[in-house]
Amino acid sequence: MDPCRRLPLLIAVLWALLLPSVCPATEIPPEGTYPWRAETTTNLHLRTGPGQNYSSLGVFDPGCLVIVEAHIPNSDWVKVSFRDKVQGPMDGYVHAGYLHFINQITPPAPEKKSSTLRDVLLTIWKVLKWILIGAVVLLALAFKDEILELAAPALTFGGLGALLFWIIFHNGGLGFLLGLIGGVIYGLREFVDFEAVGGVFRWLMGTVYYLVSLPFYLLNQLQIFLSEPWRYFFKRHHFRDSTNDVLRPVFELLKVLLYIAMTPLRAVNAIYFNILVHGLTEIYDLFMEVFVPSSSNEGKSDFWRWLLLFPWRIIKYPVFHGVLSLLEGVVWTIVDIFVPAVTLYHGTDLAAGENIVGCRSRNKDLYWDLGFFSGTFRASRSSWAGIGVYFAPRRLVAIRYANDPYRLSDDNPVVIVCRVSLGRIINYSMAPLDVYLAAGGAGHPPTINRYAEQKRYTTGEWWNGGGGYWEYCLFDWQNLYNHPWRIRPIYIFNHRTKMIQHIPGGKAHWLFRNI
Repeated sequence: MDPCRRLPLLIAVLWALLLPSVCPATEIPPEGTYPWRAETTTNLHLRTGPGQNYSSLGVFDPGCLVIVEAHIPNSDWVKVSFRDKVQGPMDGYVHAGYLHFINQITPPAPEKKSSTLRDVLLTIWKVLKWILIGAVVLLALAFKDEILELAAPALTFGGLGALLFWIIFHNGGLGFLLGLIGGVIYGLREFVDFEAVGGVFRWLMGTVYYLVSLPFYLLNQLQIFLSEPWRYFFKRHHFRDSTNDVLRPVFELLKVLLYIAMTPLRAVNAIYFNILVHGLTEIYDLFMEVFVPSSSNEGKSDFWRWLLLFPWRIIKYPVFHGVLSLLEGVVWTIVDIFVPAVTLYHGTDLAAGENIVGCRSRNKDLYWDLGFFSGTFRASRSSWAGIGVYFAPRRLVAIRYANDPYRLSDDNPVVIVCRVSLGRIINYSMAPLDVYLAAGGAGHPPTINRYAEQKRYTTGEWWNGGGGYWEYCLFDWQNLYNHPWRIRPIYIFNHRTKMIQHIPGGKAHWLFRNI
């Protein structure tokens, strides 16, 4: 072959042999597998873009480790990142043929999101939101007639307000809004009565109260038990009078020690019953007087008077009397911590209950002909265990008395829940035998009162064997111990409606008499 013809063939063979060492062929990892860890095989330029026409950012030495972030499609260039000792994290582009791909970097699996309280609350809120939406829809369907009745005065008042404000102030939008609000208020007064408003509030308040009251009921029972844990061994008269004369002072000394030990328990019960329970039920009564007044002078059955006196009722009831109720709740909480008081139940009828608990100055209808004074109990004169005011530590016992037809003036039995400062207590089973025998149907109650007066006892404690329960009688031979500082009503439970009873005008204050 002619040498001139062999020369191009030789050059082609040499080029084919040298090409792998000049630009080594490297298998580039496929798309979707990045990032990769790679090592430079020679001095390698880092460029600002994928190609030799881009400016150089520097030169890698052989053996440098880089992270290959991505492959540039339809080219042999890849994007890399690395950490420079001086400039920190950097990235750029290099030719993939001068890289040795070591291994694929597997991205860390996403951490499983732990369930937190916030997540739980958000889930609950999502469920409740749909429940509320469903409830609103059902209520709208159930009260569609009332809603239409409410819409008529609302739109009428809104139109009149828009016209009036446009003529006077050239602001029909504001007039429509104010008229709409007035129309809604007027419409509500037309068809929403006390049972509709008060019933919902009472149901909500009663439901919440009974859900949270159980532990505090048990704490109150624990306080009663620990005040005299030996009382269950003295349901009957076991010892001679001389023995009881020795036992009584010993047990009174033990009561003092128990009194000191139970101070934290008394504080918890005092805060709960005096501030929370009494405060919430009283605020309910006072707010009811704002929206559904019991007095015709304050807007009962008269819309325009009701609307005109609305601000006055807010100031009078929730603001003024609400502050007084909170203040006396705080005062009696402090008193209860030092002067032992427990929550007890008194059964009676609704007429008597409202006269006892209600305030005469705020409700002129509470003038009963049996001589009641607001916040004051009338002593029973035909009792089995002394003349005075009777209480039970269990509501069922008070309900039994409330349903006694011989004691009631109406057919609506109620239970008055009270905080009672019992003072010095005499257990009849530890009293002289003649005092013990004076209790009961065939007994002589004045004998008990006379003994209590001589020994300065304020309360008698008696085990009713026939009924199987304890009773407490606050002696009232001189009308001394039924004064509000010893017996403080918290609320009335209506046994017929099974709800907390609304007191027209609100409950009488314990400290601020005749207000």
